[in-house]
Amino acid sequence: LAAAVATPSVAPNAFALDCPHFDVCSGCTMPVDLDEPPTLTRARAFFAARGVPDFQGTTGAVHGWRNRARLAARSVPDGSGRRSGKSVALGLFARGTHDLVEIPDCVVHHPRINAAAAMVAEAAARVGVRAYDELDGTGELRYVQLTAVGAAEAPGRATSADHDALASVQVALVWNVPATPVGNEYVDRDEDEDKVPERARLLAEELWRMGGSGIPLDGRSSDSLSLDDDHHLRAAQPISGKSGSSAVPVQHIGDSGRGYFSAEVSDAPLVHSVWVNFNDSRANDIVGEEWAHVVGPRWQWSRHGDADVCYVPGSFMQSNTGSYNHLLEALRRHVPRGAAVSELYAGAGAIGLSIAAADGGDESGGAAAAGGTVRCVECVAAAAETFEVSMQRLPQAAQARGSFEVAR
Repeated sequence: LAAAVATPSVAPNAFALDCPHFDVCSGCTMPVDLDEPPTLTRARAFFAARGVPDFQGTTGAVHGWRNRARLAARSVPDGSGRRSGKSVALGLFARGTHDLVEIPDCVVHHPRINAAAAMVAEAAARVGVRAYDELDGTGELRYVQLTAVGAAEAPGRATSADHDALASVQVALVWNVPATPVGNEYVDRDEDEDKVPERARLLAEELWRMGGSGIPLDGRSSDSLSLDDDHHLRAAQPISGKSGSSAVPVQHIGDSGRGYFSAEVSDAPLVHSVWVNFNDSRANDIVGEEWAHVVGPRWQWSRHGDADVCYVPGSFMQSNTGSYNHLLEALRRHVPRGAAVSELYAGAGAIGLSIAAADGGDESGGAAAAGGTVRCVECVAAAAETFEVSMQRLPQAAQARGSFEVAR
């Protein structure tokens, strides 16, 4: 499960989705011409009417780009059509329904997300976890959030998952229990052992045994790992075919056209870490407000420009990391040297941190030049924690330029 990734054949249309699940899955809305979405047509018309006739869009690779996915967990109907509640299947809902569609060969997911989803379903079956039932509110596992995490190529230097075919996956289990009254939105299991339900703990430990890094379960505390959490230290596996292999080459994000991620058999760990989220709402909320860290590194890192940015499962992050970095690169070119920059609704601060980290060596240095400042403003107080951790990886001069403010 952790190593073998099927590679679909290349379709004649370079911007065709070519996904076996498209007809039943609600996740994608266009099967072809993904370089010409209706939104781009409307944007061109909008700017043309205002004197900008040459507005252009950039299309990245159309496969393997999604580095975070939220999948529903539901039971599989038995032969009579009844839901047994004993099996767990992961997927999305069919269009216009709440009928689960399994998507094991989703072509927009990073392939390690597909592998991790299969592992979660297998581990849940081994432990005997019951899927959530919307009809009566029973069951245990409601959703699973899967986030691909690129390797740490060197201490203190991350790799974005879109450049690592063997990325590990941060697994967050959304459990059908009420949130516990704690003071911090992000709870570490070692500090609050009783916050994690026993069955969720069993599933987390089974996942760690099946796909973890080999660090013993009693090494799960964030205190037992370095700040950088570089125990996954290894060279990133380029997302392209190796000479003499059967892997299909792919175009990196930012290039036009299509391409497939591919991964060969590897000992690289599939599971980066496991968290639990608490959500007993009868509404359609996917996640609740509180999380518990169970095992593996607490922090997830992604590279944005010259900045390593720290995330946790509750952090807002762009699922298309490659296109997001392409956008940030263009954005930084338009920041005047020495500017005072405020990033509103900053989340983890990826935009501001990437501006602060720019070396200022040329006219595109922006706020990185002497006298420039970057202030990240966010209404979610918990985001301050990851921002401060990210700041510690910046050069001292860049740290002096950045700040975080919680606004209400």
